[in-house]
Amino acid sequence: MTRGRRIFFAMAIVLGGFALYEVTTSFIAYTADAYVQSDLVAVAPQVTGRIVAVHVADNQNVVRGDLLATVDPVPFQLAVDQHRAELNEARAQVETDQHTIASAQDALAAAASAASYAHETQTRLATLANAQDVSRADLDRAGNEMRRADAAHDVAREAIAAAQSVAAMHSAAEVRATAALAVAEWQLERTKLSAPTSGTVTSFTRPGLSSPLRDGTHSSASSSPVTKSVPPPISLSARSAVARS
Repeated sequence: MTRGRRIFFAMAIVLGGFALYEVTTSFIAYTADAYVQSDLVAVAPQVTGRIVAVHVADNQNVVRGDLLATVDPVPFQLAVDQHRAELNEARAQVETDQHTIASAQDALAAAASAASYAHETQTRLATLANAQDVSRADLDRAGNEMRRADAAHDVAREAIAAAQSVAAMHSAAEVRATAALAVAEWQLERTKLSAPTSGTVTSFTRPGLSSPLRDGTHSSASSSPVTKSVPPPISLSARSAVARS
């Protein structure tokens, strides 16, 4: 066999071995040559309270929306009821203010009419007094009536301004009560901890501790689902894959 043929056969053997290795490893994964890759999703309560029910266990498969745990909703429901009552009270007060303003406006209209009539009377009597057709006493009484009517008109105008100021204050209280109720309802909804994605439950522990999460555990709220100081009580392995190193 010539030297060229020997080199050709050697290259063919190497290429054939490489092709066989690639085909074999494409269908068979070996433990020493593989690792598991997964996306972990941390789940933590957004409210603070006692956990009254745990609905899953370690290594349990869940789908998105499944209920994982329940924080005691009673304090949050009481807060919702209180803020709803405060909102109803604020709305009733605003409605009362509107009636008060309407009554004050009616009083102002009546005072304005009385003042206008008093001015007309005083002017007419002043003209007659110049012609000596009425007494000085009648003219003085007309002047007094005109001044009292003007004072009543001023009081009615101030009453409207005061009523509008109180109404603005109560309207602001209604806005605050509406916002407080919205926050309370949001917190009540967050007492149910649901799976944000499908996956498998892992790292099922109490926040900050290594003991398992169970009914009666006190859960601390976090502004973020994952914090370094308060580890999440539940982690989900959202996806797993086998990859060759």
